[in-house]
Amino acid sequence: MKPAFRLASFALSIAFFFAACTSRQPAATEPSVVAAVDTPVPTAIVQPTPVLPDLKVLDTAGWHREAGNVIFEGDVQNQSDRSLRNISALVTYYTQDLQRVKQIDGPIATDPLAAGETAHFAITSSDDPSITQATIEFRGPGGTISTQEG
Repeated sequence: MKPAFRLASFALSIAFFFAACTSRQPAATEPSVVAAVDTPVPTAIVQPTPVLPDLKVLDTAGWHREAGNVIFEGDVQNQSDRSLRNISALVTYYTQDLQRVKQIDGPIATDPLAAGETAHFAITSSDDPSITQATIEFRGPGGTISTQEG
């Protein structure tokens, strides 16, 4: 046999083998189900389980200017059923036309934050007169932590 023919024969036998392995024939013990045309087939509606946020911002003084600094502060509560470690608050400051001025982060006051526990945060940065707005998010070792306001 020529090498090309052997290779083609081998490839063809592999293809037949995989086709036989992946096709599923019903077992003899499986009942067959036949529904009449006018008989409704019951369907299950699966409602997704709501995902509760891990953190809730209880109170925020928002941001304010003080002695050449801009400070964003408030309190956050752990709503999960586990302790959260290494949480940081990330504040982003913007101009009036939503141009980002800067981002600054810092840890919350309590680490780890036990389930149900509340911690204060205060993130201080040098002031910039163009700042008119700010947003905050919380991060942990795995990335952004889902947060509920108010």
